[in-house]
Amino acid sequence: MQVLLFLLIIGLFIALIIGLVNPSLILRWSKKPTRIKVFVFWFLVTFIVCILFSVLIPDKTPEEILISSKKDIENGDYKSAINDLKKIQQSDYFYNEALSLIAKADSLQKIKDLEKEQIKEEKNKKKLEEKNAKDLEKEKNKEEKIKRKLEEENAKQEKEQILIAKADSLQKIKYLEKEEKTKKDKEKPLEEKSMVGQVLQTKYFDIVVNKVSLQNSVKTGNEFADLSPEKGIRYLILNVSFKNTDKESRMLFDGSVWINYNGKDYNFDKSETVMLEGWGLFLDQINPLVTKTTNLVYKIPTEIKGPAYWQPGRAKKNQRIFLGNIE
Repeated sequence: MQVLLFLLIIGLFIALIIGLVNPSLILRWSKKPTRIKVFVFWFLVTFIVCILFSVLIPDKTPEEILISSKKDIENGDYKSAINDLKKIQQSDYFYNEALSLIAKADSLQKIKDLEKEQIKEEKNKKKLEEKNAKDLEKEKNKEEKIKRKLEEENAKQEKEQILIAKADSLQKIKYLEKEEKTKKDKEKPLEEKSMVGQVLQTKYFDIVVNKVSLQNSVKTGNEFADLSPEKGIRYLILNVSFKNTDKESRMLFDGSVWINYNGKDYNFDKSETVMLEGWGLFLDQINPLVTKTTNLVYKIPTEIKGPAYWQPGRAKKNQRIFLGNIE
């Protein structure tokens, strides 16, 4: 009977699918078949079939009840077994066996309830123990925190005392360094600086920078000696006069250009070679009281900017000529 009910429900479901696709195949008697009508028809037929089978399917026999109840007892479903066994009447042959099974299921249910109660009590006990353990841990952590705080405060005080002593020592060192620096500054020769157009007196020469220019290329009047423009490069051109103040001839050297850029001093100690009279020095040597004027050319990057100085060759380290600010 149950198999027949299952087959009927499957058939009705297939009919519903067909009807939703093409209602006229199911509702042949309807003049205007629609999907809604198909669904209503399917629902009513399914409802009627379920009611009929619920009426027609007979209740379990006492023997079937005993078999299913035994399975329920084996599976631990004691309440369901007791409810089914109570359906067996006193006049039935299996009544006494049913009573025996009811007593067994009732005892097992009580044991199960007791076990549940014990498990519940054990859980509550475990929760209480965990709570007590957490409280003890919190108290312990609190004590450790207070202890750690005291240790940190003591360490802080010790550190402050060390810092005070260190600061005192540093102050003394700073004072001594200042004294030493003052002493060295007194002993150090003053830096000799000249401006463009002013004379810088060195050991062998009186030197004057007559003119300073910054160009992208060097025009000498001779196209074969000119210096062409280069990417990222500018030419710093110094027109310089050297007068030999010594008693004998002396050799001339180019010297170095110093530029302070972003807090650093950059030394440009190589001048460009221009193969033409009036440009460069070429290890020239001049006699006493003779003056030579020439142009010195230095390559510098276009990015560099800042105050520039020229330190002539053979001049002292503190002897420089201020050329102005490179822009």
